Amino acid sequence: MSLSSVFDQAPSGRPGVQKTPELARILCLPRRVLDLDKAAVDGRALLDLSPLYVLNPGHCNEYPSCPVCIATPVRLWPAQSAALLEAERAWGLFGPIAVGFGKTLITLLLPDALQSQRSVLLVPASVRNQLLTRDFASYGRHFKLPAGISVVSYEDLSSVKGANSLERLEPDLIIADEAHKLARYTAARTKRFCRYFKEHPGTRFCAVSGTVTRRSLRDYAHLCELSLRAGSPLPARWSDLQEWADALDPGNEPIPVGALRALADRRHLDGSDEERVAVRDGFRRRLVETSGVVATSESWEGASLVIAAVRPKTPPVVDTALALLYATWQIDGEEIEDPMRLAMVARQLASGFYYRWLWPEGVPDVEWLDKRAAWHQAVRQTLKRSKEGLDSPLLVARAAARGGLDEAAQAAWGAWGTVKDRYDPTPPTAVVWLHDFAVEAARAWAHVAVEPSIVWYSSVAVGEALGKHLPHYGPGEDAGEADPASQPVILCSIRAQGTGKNLQRYAANLVLEPPSSGAAWEQLLGRTHRPGQQADEVRFDVNMHVAELDRGMVGAVSDAIYVEETQGQRQKLLLARRIGW
Repeated sequence: MSLSSVFDQAPSGRPGVQKTPELARILCLPRRVLDLDKAAVDGRALLDLSPLYVLNPGHCNEYPSCPVCIATPVRLWPAQSAALLEAERAWGLFGPIAVGFGKTLITLLLPDALQSQRSVLLVPASVRNQLLTRDFASYGRHFKLPAGISVVSYEDLSSVKGANSLERLEPDLIIADEAHKLARYTAARTKRFCRYFKEHPGTRFCAVSGTVTRRSLRDYAHLCELSLRAGSPLPARWSDLQEWADALDPGNEPIPVGALRALADRRHLDGSDEERVAVRDGFRRRLVETSGVVATSESWEGASLVIAAVRPKTPPVVDTALALLYATWQIDGEEIEDPMRLAMVARQLASGFYYRWLWPEGVPDVEWLDKRAAWHQAVRQTLKRSKEGLDSPLLVARAAARGGLDEAAQAAWGAWGTVKDRYDPTPPTAVVWLHDFAVEAARAWAHVAVEPSIVWYSSVAVGEALGKHLPHYGPGEDAGEADPASQPVILCSIRAQGTGKNLQRYAANLVLEPPSSGAAWEQLLGRTHRPGQQADEVRFDVNMHVAELDRGMVGAVSDAIYVEETQGQRQKLLLARRIGW
């Protein structure tokens, strides 16, 4: 059957994905089959690069007493050798590599593989200190780490002060660990990052992440293109990418797969409900069989994983508040216009509290609220239109102060300027606790814990309430330093400790405010369900006592299914034995 005849089989009716030069380019890219389980490429043994990078045992400054050197010869894992080899061959790397497969060491060795003279490693701020104080020293005892790596946090890149970090360092190689931090096009850091490549096209790029996407091809197409350039297996043209995403991403009304049927195994192209799954699988194979792409298909399974629903009884005052919220879209008299804000408030109420502004004399400042909303709308529109330079709300405000925006935005700025200084910068907020049932349930859970355990939270209010009773690891702290012998139960912020931390000395977990994102869950589960875990079972008890939390878990599972079908990386959320939900 000819290629054109396959295209012609696209479903009729609603327009589907069209045949374009970009699709033809992607179909013609060479393929290679990388089997990390068998350490093989196209059926041949994968070259082990350990001799190039591993120091002789006698060079370890703790030898012969070093427990690592004594236990087993230090070697690179197959995924690590494959990543370095593929990066050298493709002159870049796109690595959707699962939690626990050695991404940190890969990022530290990539400058050598790509012969970089000035490399920048981008990492979350929450792991930067751990990397500089522990990881460099730990890996440096056994591996030949290159010099000249500058470590920059994504948060620094987002700040006005750090806006010119890349220009100042002038890297010839940028390595993004947890590269999903660059997924959002509208974020200041992503705009600055992309602008650097536009102005320095010879710079090479390597992207690695255990959760490279949340729920769309749009999350990582630009990262794949910067990594592999003309060898990217995703469309470079925005219109093509939009069509592919509309067909393959999870959604209520996807467009027909159309010409993407050319990616699928023809045996499954029967027009059934499974056709989209077959096309997703074909896309997955096209992605992972591309030179420069190293993707793990398995998740670490050294211990069983259990996720159990926990449903503390909600008191009547919380039930009533939730019912009023959904019925009126108001909280404490404040109108809620955004569905995302509604969901956020519902999740707060599920823990027994909400936030409110403390207005002078208890009277809301309607004029301030209206003019603030109009200015924020003008900022959003400006950020959408801005090609370069105005890539953050603060820079837009500075431009407005100079009179550099369009007429409508300047008018909104002028009106906002008459009232914005009434507060510093907003009215103070206060936590209103309706009931402490969730906090007390967490304390009871911690009290009866029989093995090293972690209580996970998201809201500052919950962290402050429980922090009075448990050792607390929030922003700026490193839970990896916690010792189960002296701290058998600890309290951890999901935002601060839920990514990049090695917490396998703990085996039981209670998640008070569960994420609604599959990517966030993959990271969170990987903190304790990872290599080095000695327990036979890792357990996550998850609060799911109200509808909003249930919906969030359903959405997270949908995300996980999408990732498995389009990238082939097995998701812990789907591997786990799920109890009660």
